[in-house]
Amino acid sequence: MIPSGWSMPFFSSLTYTGTRVGGQRERQTQSFEAGSAYFPRDYPFTSAYGSYANEREREEKGRWERKPPAKRANFEKLGTRSAWKPDWEVVLGLETTAIQDDGDLLPTQRDGNPSTVRQVRPWLLRGVEVPAILENASNMFNHGAGLLTEMNKLRTKRRQDPLESKIRPDDLWKSALVMVRLTMCGRGAPDDLAVIYSLDDTEARKWTNHFDRTKKPTALVDQEGLDEVSHGVVDLFDGQLSHFQVRSSAV
Repeated sequence: MIPSGWSMPFFSSLTYTGTRVGGQRERQTQSFEAGSAYFPRDYPFTSAYGSYANEREREEKGRWERKPPAKRANFEKLGTRSAWKPDWEVVLGLETTAIQDDGDLLPTQRDGNPSTVRQVRPWLLRGVEVPAILENASNMFNHGAGLLTEMNKLRTKRRQDPLESKIRPDDLWKSALVMVRLTMCGRGAPDDLAVIYSLDDTEARKWTNHFDRTKKPTALVDQEGLDEVSHGVVDLFDGQLSHFQVRSSAV
């Protein structure tokens, strides 16, 4: 921590002594490469995250609008629901949208009261005990009740009051968001706010086995074979674009 107005003198002194200097941007890159969470980028539903997401949306949208139409992505044609800001409520199923022929997004829940569209407040489930909590909740017949039980156990352990009785277990399960790590099984470099496509178990197992075979030392795949694999994955995904297109921050 340095006084206001002293940044350049300190920066010059550190630079000339060979000290490695990094700011918030470098710390964010380090966290991304290490697969660890970075505040506030990876902490949705906090006030700091809201400010960060709004600022980023304003910058990214402004940069996109300054490009000529021929040099920028046509998100309307691509069917992208939210190009510059993650819409977690829709991802969690708390809000639903439908794409009309003209590309406009309209809510499918038409109750006449906009306040009834979002009935559950999303929340972030994180910590070292998350894998055990999810495993215990998944082993129960009612996953929501299992999650509620596990959360109350943790709150009791920390001498906190149990969750309010008006909270429905199903809503608690549906509105929870957890951090995951994505591992690339082939070529490519994912970018922030990239599109993630979902596959069913059969297709996922098929491609996992294929990539496992190609990584063996005895497997020889020429460049043409790699291109065929890439095109096969794209063709396989193209049939599911309208169902599984999701844009999110680094997960």
